Parts: sequence; C-alpha cells; structure tokens
Amino acid sequence: MFNAKRSVMYAWIVSYIIIFFIPVIVSASIYPISRNMLEKQINDANQTLLNQVQYAIDGRLQDIEKIAYEITANPAVKGLHYLNSDADKALQYNVVMQYLRGYKMTNSFLDNIYVVMNDQSGALTYDTFVPHDLFADRLKRYTSWTSHQWSELLVENPYDKFQAICKTGAERSVCEAVVLTKTLPTYNQNRSFGQLMLFMDSSKFLEPMQNIQWVEGGQLLIMDDSDNIVASTSPISDSVDYKSFQKGAGGFHARYDERDWTVSYVTSGISNWKYISLIPTKVIKEKLDYIRDLTIAGLLLSFTLGGILTYFFIRRNYNPLSSLIRGITHSDGLFFDKKYNEYEFIQQAIIKSTVDKEKTNQVLRKQKDLLKSNDLTQWLKGNWIDPARVDELFADRIFSSSLFRIMAFHIDEHKMSFKLAGKENRLKEELRLARFVISNTAMDVASSKYEVVGTEVDEKIVFIINQKNDQSDNDKEDMMTIAKEIKAFVDEKYNIPYSTAISNAKSDIHLLPAAYKEALDAIEYNLILSISGISFYDDIINLDNTKSEEWVYFSSLRAGRKLINFIKTGDTSQAQATLDEMFELHHTASPLSVPAVKLMKLNLTNTMINILFEVSPFIEDSFLQELNPVRRLLNCQQIAEVKLEMSEILVQLCGYIILNRKEESSELKDAVIGYLERNYGDPELSVSLMGSHFGMTPTYLSRLFKEQTGVGLLDYMIHFRLEKAKELLKQDQLSINHISNQVGFASTNTFIRAFKKYEGITPGKYRSITAESID
Repeated sequence: MFNAKRSVMYAWIVSYIIIFFIPVIVSASIYPISRNMLEKQINDANQTLLNQVQYAIDGRLQDIEKIAYEITANPAVKGLHYLNSDADKALQYNVVMQYLRGYKMTNSFLDNIYVVMNDQSGALTYDTFVPHDLFADRLKRYTSWTSHQWSELLVENPYDKFQAICKTGAERSVCEAVVLTKTLPTYNQNRSFGQLMLFMDSSKFLEPMQNIQWVEGGQLLIMDDSDNIVASTSPISDSVDYKSFQKGAGGFHARYDERDWTVSYVTSGISNWKYISLIPTKVIKEKLDYIRDLTIAGLLLSFTLGGILTYFFIRRNYNPLSSLIRGITHSDGLFFDKKYNEYEFIQQAIIKSTVDKEKTNQVLRKQKDLLKSNDLTQWLKGNWIDPARVDELFADRIFSSSLFRIMAFHIDEHKMSFKLAGKENRLKEELRLARFVISNTAMDVASSKYEVVGTEVDEKIVFIINQKNDQSDNDKEDMMTIAKEIKAFVDEKYNIPYSTAISNAKSDIHLLPAAYKEALDAIEYNLILSISGISFYDDIINLDNTKSEEWVYFSSLRAGRKLINFIKTGDTSQAQATLDEMFELHHTASPLSVPAVKLMKLNLTNTMINILFEVSPFIEDSFLQELNPVRRLLNCQQIAEVKLEMSEILVQLCGYIILNRKEESSELKDAVIGYLERNYGDPELSVSLMGSHFGMTPTYLSRLFKEQTGVGLLDYMIHFRLEKAKELLKQDQLSINHISNQVGFASTNTFIRAFKKYEGITPGKYRSITAESID
C-alpha cells in the first residue's frame, strides 16, 4: 500500500521536514544578529567604563589645573619677587610654605610642589627652601630624565602642559611621574620670576579605577601624545602606538604581542591623553561560542524529539486512510495505480463514479442542442421553410406575444486587428472571446425584460426577442434602451468594437427569416459606412434617395473625370483634393439609402477601373500588376477603408507618372533643340508651330521645356537666333538685312530691336566693337 514518493505518507514526511527546517533557518538568520548585538553590547559597556575613567581622571587633572591657578594667583607667591632682605625672605617663605602645605595635605595625589626661582637661587617647597644644587639633586630621584631634560623643561616654560616623566630610548615602561609646569607672573603680568611645578605619581592615576570592575584579562592604558605610557594596569606592549588612535572616541581590532585584542579608546577633554582599553578578543569569542553551542544543542534536541513524535503520528493517521483504500478497491473493482497517491486515488474513484453516470445524458443533451442550433441557423438563413419544424424548434419556449424582432451584433474585425497590431496570431482567439462576452451580456440584459432565444450565425450574434404584448407603441424605445445598456457595459469593461442592428417588428414567428435578412442589411449598411452604433432597419430603409443618387452620379462621372485629368498630369495634391470632394457629400448630406450604400463601393471601384483604363498607355503592365488596385478596393469592407486605399493608390500612380514624365521631358528637350537647330532660319518658325510638330499645346510644350532648361521656349528661340547672328556679324561682307533674314527674323527692324533688348547694343555697334578687338 505504501508507495515511496507518490504516497501521501512521503508527502507528510517531507512536509514535517520542511517544518523542522524553519527554526533552523530562523536560528541561522538570528544567530549573526545576536552575535553582532552581543559584541556591540560588550563594546558599548567597555566604552561606558572608559567614559567613567575619563570623567574621573579628567576631573583630577582639572583639580590640579585649578590648584596651579590658585597658587600662581596667590599674593604671597607673587610677592616673592619683590623681597630684598634675608629677613623679609625668611618671613615670606614661611607664609608661602604654610600655604603650599595646605594644598599638599588636602590633595594626596600631589607628590610634591615646587616654586622654582628664575635667579637659580633655589626652589621653595611645602616644607623648606631648597638651594639650587639640592633642588637639582631632588630632581635626580626621577631617573627617567637627565639634568639636561629638566633644564630644557624649565627654560621652555610650557604653559599649562602636563608632562610625563618617562624613559626614552629604552624598553617602554610606565612613566615615573607627571608634572604640570606653570609660569609665575609678576603683578604687572609682563614678565615672570619663576615656575610652579606640581608633581604627581603616575600610580595615583589608577586610583579612580579601583572601583571599576574590568573584564578579566583586560588592560587599561593612559597614553600621552608623545607615545608615553602615563599609567597602565598591566605590563605594556611595545606595539601600542598613539598615532593609531584617531580624535575623539572609537574602537578597532588589533594584534599586540601575538594576541588578538578588542581596542576601545577615548580622548581626554583636558589634555591630549588617550584612555585606552584592551580586552582579549578570546574573552568575547568565548561568550559568542557559548551562545552558538547553546543554539545548536537546542536545535538537535528539537530534531530528535520532533522526529520521534512525527513518525508516531504519521503512522497513526495513515492507518484509517489505508483501510479506506482497501475498501474502494474491493467494492468497485478498481486497482490502486502507483502513479497516484492515496488522496488522488480516492478523488479519481469519486470522479469516475459521477462521470460514468452523467456521460450518456450529457452527450445526448449536447447533440440535441447542436442540432437545434443548426436548425435555427439554417431556418433564419432561409435554407428551409417548414412550419411544423418551426413549431417543433420552439416547442420548449412559451412566448407571451406574437410580436418578434431580430437583434444582431457584428464585431468589427478590422478594428480588432488594428487594436492587436503586432499580435495578429491572437485575433481569432480574441474574436471568439469577444463574441462570448457580447453574447452573455446581451442575454443577461435582454432576458431580464423579454423572452430571448440566442444563437450564432456566420460569426454574427443573433437574438430572437419576443415582446411582452402585441402592442408595439414603446417597443422601439425599449429595444434602443436594451441595446444601449449592452453597449455601455461592453464599452466600459471590454472596449470591443461592434455594431448593433435591429429588424422591424414581425407579427408572426414564421416571419423571422425576413427579420434576419433586415438585420443583415442594417449590419451591411453599418459596415460600409463604418458605423459602430445602433441601427434600426426601418430608419435606413425609408431614407430619401435623391441625394444618394446625386452622390453616386457625382462620384462616378464628374469627379472621376477630374481625377483622371489630375493623375495624367501627376498632380497629387489636386487628385487628393478631388478624392476628398467625392467623399464630402457622404459626410455632410443626409444619410444615404441602403441601395445607395451598397452601390457606393461598386461605383468607387468602377471609377478606379476607368482611371486605370485612361492612364494605362503611360504605365507599364508590371507596375499595374504590382499595384493591383482593383483587388485592393474589392477587399475593403468600409467606405473609410476604400478612401484610404484610393488615396494610397493615387499617390503611387502620380509618383510613377511624374517620374516617367521627367525622363520623357529630358528626351523632349533634346528633340526641341535639334528641331530648332535645323529650322531656326525659317521666319515662320514659332512656339505654336513647334507645339503642333510635337503634338502639344504651345503652353504645355513651353512649360515642359522650361522645367528642363530653366528658360521659356520663346526666349530660348530668340537667344539661339541672336547667337547665330553674332557669328555672322563678324563677317564684314554680310549686311544687317541679309543676316536678319538668314537667322529667321521677319524684318530688319524686328532683328535690331531684339538684338538691342538682349545684348544692350545695336548689331552695327556690335560689329564695330568686334572689328576693333580683332585689329
């Protein structure tokens, strides 16, 4: 019964496995976040401790600066500069020492206080006056510095600067002390008489940190901007460099003494000191690894317990399903195909039992509906007339009156194909869908008010509508309301281009084929005139035919003749204007009658045939075969399509004629010039005579000649004769009268006037100038 992958049990197992993987994925996603959060919390806590250290030590530095300011501002200290006698000095020294002693006793972090005189007499401390030599010996206690370094410190007189006393050039160690040196000004502040030196033991700086609980293995350093270690809680690494720390506060990871450290630092607000915390990265990593191991252990435990429970419940739930399948196979004689799972097998068994029961009735109903629909279609088309069969066709219908109408819907395939430009392969499917939409919409709307029978005839949707009573006073308005409601819905939701045609009311159901013929005529009327609205047959059949006949006559005779003339001359703009004139009456006059509309296409096609007959001598057969104008017009269904095709055909014809005329005009120019060269001496030669010779009117011949040469034919003829005369004037033995006759002028006076008009001088004057230039 259990069949590997197709079995529902397999699907259950896969589902549970997927569910099990959800916490794994969630844990895998949350773990990096938790790790980063923990690391950030440790760094934040470390930074908070550093801020406490900064606050405590900066506070002590501020206290020292305050003490230095108070001592330098004390009048007794300032008065030391003005003592002359030894008695005065002894008295004043005792006052100052007592004053300094007070500061020393109240500030345990002060190691010593010295008021050093610039005259090198010595230094005054809180308990005695130390001569200069003894003061130098006292400074030697600080072995990190040499006498020279102390001298430089006193000479440079740095203002308010904390100076660390550290060894240089040797292995790095914690500084011995920190000294603040401050200049002692006189009363007038324009000079100094000594320096105040406040000494502090470096170890005292660690006292504020004794109550701060540090991370196990962590270190705290205080470093000045000279790369000196002012104070440290543990041995110092030579790798720590002041330059690696930026301004303000921050943190980074570094490797010192072959160990990885997490470094945090903050800058003192009083000096350039850095308070630096070094925590072994291993300590943080151990905590992160503990969280990871705890997460993995929880997941493994969940997998183990979940797997055991999953197996138990799957087996328990599958047993009833297995019993049900065995019962189906035994009772219905079905075989459990392994390509299905258990649920699919049960579903197939249920479907089979219902399908087998209904299949025969369904086939019979389909055949009956198909035969009935086919009979209805053939009857409406007039292919058979049998009243008994008609009554049988509508035997299951109960009509409330004897009045009927046909409402037909025609989808504009041309507009549909335009909407689907580039997707023509979908046109057939879109048309089928459009017919389905219109059919269902029309059925819903019309059946709510009337008894309706719908069918599809030659890709047109046809509805037989039975009126509610035999009175037809408001029937037409009701039909219009229904048609408008259908169109409004279809236009809003689907935007399907279609037209609606409604026949006249018929008082007998047996007259419906005639009503269908009326609806077809109305559809054809709408199709030819590109009408996509709603038309009643009785609105178009009774139109006045006077203007319809006038339009047909106009388009086929007078406008057709104008078109032929303009095409012959290659005048595209005039030909297009005439074509527009042919269609103008259609848009501005009263609606055309049904016969006129049907005749319209034929007359337009006939006009095109006449045009082709007239211009065929000027056009090659191969061009006409490629153009194929008649077939293009016959394929058009709408007047708008006919106009568009005729416009394109006229443009192509005119373009072809203009091109050929340019070639012919070039040959004509050469022929005219040759004829003139042979006959220019004939006094009777004129533009009219040349036009007759070439079979053209003088004006047309002159226009063609000017298009090729840029000069009118008459001007060219006079200029040609004058050029010949100028050659003859070079011969002295020929008279003016003889030359005039020889080049074709009718009289000597005419020759002289023409010569002077074109050359600016008389022939005699021209001969004299020419003779002089030759001499």
